[in-house]
Amino acid sequence: MSKTAVVVLSLAVVCAAFALGVGVGRARKPETRLQQRAANTHEPRPQTNGGAILLSRLEGFRNTLSEKEKTIALLEAELDQVRAKLPPPLTPEEEKQKKKRDESRKLHERWKELAEKSRPLREKILQRKDKAFRAWGLDELAALLESEDTEELLVGLTTLPHLGSINCDKERFRGQVLAALGHEDPEAREAALHCLHIASSGEKALDLLLSMANDPSAHVRRWVAEQIAHHYLYDVDHKERQITAALEGFLQDEDWQIKRCALDGLAGSGHAAEMEGLALELSEDPEYAKATMYWLGQKEPISAKAAKRLVDMFEEDDEAGIDSVDWMLRRRLS
Repeated sequence: MSKTAVVVLSLAVVCAAFALGVGVGRARKPETRLQQRAANTHEPRPQTNGGAILLSRLEGFRNTLSEKEKTIALLEAELDQVRAKLPPPLTPEEEKQKKKRDESRKLHERWKELAEKSRPLREKILQRKDKAFRAWGLDELAALLESEDTEELLVGLTTLPHLGSINCDKERFRGQVLAALGHEDPEAREAALHCLHIASSGEKALDLLLSMANDPSAHVRRWVAEQIAHHYLYDVDHKERQITAALEGFLQDEDWQIKRCALDGLAGSGHAAEMEGLALELSEDPEYAKATMYWLGQKEPISAKAAKRLVDMFEEDDEAGIDSVDWMLRRRLS
């Protein structure tokens, strides 16, 4: 073997040995680190004051919660005192009556508001000194009645009934009133009913009223029932069957004023005795009690049976009052 080959072979052996030593050293280093970590886990950790801090915080929370509970107790005591001063809760019937009174008040305020809005136009039309000024007012009224704005239409319809006291062409407003009777807004329909005398009369007016007997608005039905019962019953004899059918339908209405109108109308149609018997029967039903109470109380003459029932009803109704009982007892018994 040549010297060169021997030198090369020796260098190869030395390099291989060096590489093997480096590899073994690297492999042992992680093992040594793991052993050191395992040994460190058995060493005792230094103590800290974390537990004391947690206990202190917990105690603070407890104190805060105690203060909150005391505050809540004081507020509940104050609330109980306020409740003790309040009137007792309304019964379902009282709640129902309150709702009706609130609705009636709102309706009154609403019509008062419309009357105020229509005042300038009414004064313009009703004045008698300046005919040109009146004509201008009538043109303004026609524009309101043709308006697509419901509020403007209502102002016009509120003004229109006052035209009965002046000499003018009222026929020009007939179409607007008829259109308003079919308006989607119940306020507009009710206001148009107050103008019915301008749009129609006699049998035609009655037909319009009968067509609205089932209107979804109680206020509209109330006006229809009143007009049919008090003004049309004797005017159109050959319509008596339709009138009676409408009034009998009103007896089933939820509104007690509508029921009362129906009783008035049917009693005036020659069926007074029959209507008294029906009223006495209906008076036992809480839904009909108020309607029949007023109806029986105004009936003339009044029978002894009806008078006794009235006394019982007045005793049951705290709102009726002793004056009403005295008034009823002074009436002539049949």
